[in-house]
Amino acid sequence: MPDQKYITIAEVTERLNLTTRAVNNLIRSGELQGFQFGAEIRIRSDLLEEFVSQSQIKGRGMSIQEIEKRANEILKRAEREQRDLTPSEDFEFRNLEASLKKLSRRERLNGFETRAELDDIKHGRSFISNDSGGFANFGEFLFSVVNNPRDSRLSRLQGEKRSQKMGVGSLGGFAVPDQFRLEIFALGLSEGIVRPRATVFEAGYPSDGRLDLPSLDRSKGAYGGIVITHGKEALDFQEISALLRLTSFQPQQMSAFAIVTNDLLANWGAGSDYMINLLRLSISGTEDDDFIKGNGVNRSLGIINSPGAIIVNRATVNQIGYTDVTGLFKRVRLGSGNLVWLANQLSIDQLAPLADNPANMSAILQSSVAPMSILGVPVLWSEEIPTLGNRGDLVLANMLYFGIKDGSLRIDLSKGRLFSEDRSCFRLIWHVDAHSLVDKPMVMNGNPSETISPFVILGDPQG
Repeated sequence: MPDQKYITIAEVTERLNLTTRAVNNLIRSGELQGFQFGAEIRIRSDLLEEFVSQSQIKGRGMSIQEIEKRANEILKRAEREQRDLTPSEDFEFRNLEASLKKLSRRERLNGFETRAELDDIKHGRSFISNDSGGFANFGEFLFSVVNNPRDSRLSRLQGEKRSQKMGVGSLGGFAVPDQFRLEIFALGLSEGIVRPRATVFEAGYPSDGRLDLPSLDRSKGAYGGIVITHGKEALDFQEISALLRLTSFQPQQMSAFAIVTNDLLANWGAGSDYMINLLRLSISGTEDDDFIKGNGVNRSLGIINSPGAIIVNRATVNQIGYTDVTGLFKRVRLGSGNLVWLANQLSIDQLAPLADNPANMSAILQSSVAPMSILGVPVLWSEEIPTLGNRGDLVLANMLYFGIKDGSLRIDLSKGRLFSEDRSCFRLIWHVDAHSLVDKPMVMNGNPSETISPFVILGDPQG
């Protein structure tokens, strides 16, 4: 039998356009077969393609009415059973949506109202919404904002009912359709450090409102406000026994200004992907900087400044050695999650000799299939990480314990439209707050004299 190719979870998420959690659920349910390679799970490429082809066949050769009927069946069944879509149902639904996009624009607009209703059911909304607001792509949406602000499709995104639900209110602008929001913020594992791996809370309602959650600590035997008892211990349990500590998210406003030529807007069919990618790169870089190093003042409180993080003193100034790596590993919260090393690429000379396979380092650094790992944990390189010798130049993080609360997303046209230069200036406004779900180090189970944390940071030498 010829050698089989095994691909990473990151590659599977990009191939299926699903989140890491959804792919892991497919593996757990047995719909995709996973193979263990050290600390990683890999998928055999031929089995993945078989899964994709079987899912895509269901949408081929179907009319709009047949596609919508099948999509409606999927959504209604989930609604009837009071549950979310399973990963396979979600993937099939996405393929049905993709089949619709291949039809002519006129046909898609004819089916607009029906798909809007389906999308409401999928996302549990009662207000007017749809995948793309009736626009073929993000470029056409921007073109209408500039050249035809009275477009009836835009009125759906600016009306009083929509404004209240999306948090636009008196701030003006147009709520960005959900499909384009997903395209901007749904990053693949290779496109962002924190967001693709963190726990993300959707905008909800009110979209920019405060969200209070149980803090994930172990105070008085409670974990996130949950106490587990054995046998008859429950008979003696008192509500006051569990100390519930809360952690709060309050989305803060962020703005991105973009100047584009009117020629690019007019050619929205060709320029849409470029504009989406430009926004994704800019927003992803800014968010990673905030989520890693933010101080919590008008921005998110980053991992390095988290009160729940543990600082481990390095052995030697301006160096990262094996003792430093094992020192961080001893203090990290293990278990399920997305455990990764975060390092600045300027530290490669220090970390390469510590890699699990240093003899093949050249191949590893050039391979997207086998990323560099230390103690079985993958290394993510980012210029947002402090440079060598500074506090936080190496971080061991369990990203499951970092929370991101999204808020509203809207866009408006700057009053200073550059007519003389045939350009237009947009402002994209979004709200987000992010910080650790742990606000202090945890007591190690079975060893109360020691603490652990999802975020362990290399600090300065002791003394």
